Amino acid sequence: MTIIGPDVSFYQDKPDTPKGIDFAMMKAAGARFAIIRAGQNLWEDRAFDESWRNSKGVLPRGSYWFYDSRVDPKFQAKKRFALVCAWEFIRDITTGERTRLQARRGSQLHH
Repeated sequence: MTIIGPDVSFYQDKPDTPKGIDFAMMKAAGARFAIIRAGQNLWEDRAFDESWRNSKGVLPRGSYWFYDSRVDPKFQAKKRFALVCAWEFIRDITTGERTRLQARRGSQLHH
């Protein structure tokens, strides 16, 4: 049995489409989950926020940071935590109504 769980990033979103990635269509085509790239090196994936928001309630989802050997892994881990982990933890212990930007402001990491 094959289980389909697409790996998505800004590469899959055509800039000329107004909707972005269609997770409902993905689910209808047989996807059981999605894994969403949060970033690479020290760059946030420009489609992460939209993909994370649009996949909520449609497909189970996870996120990952694409490791880049050109940059110190500690800096990349801190960046990923600041962009993804802190936001997810804060969202889970609040009402879920907070925006990512609001959550991020209250959870900055110190380097």
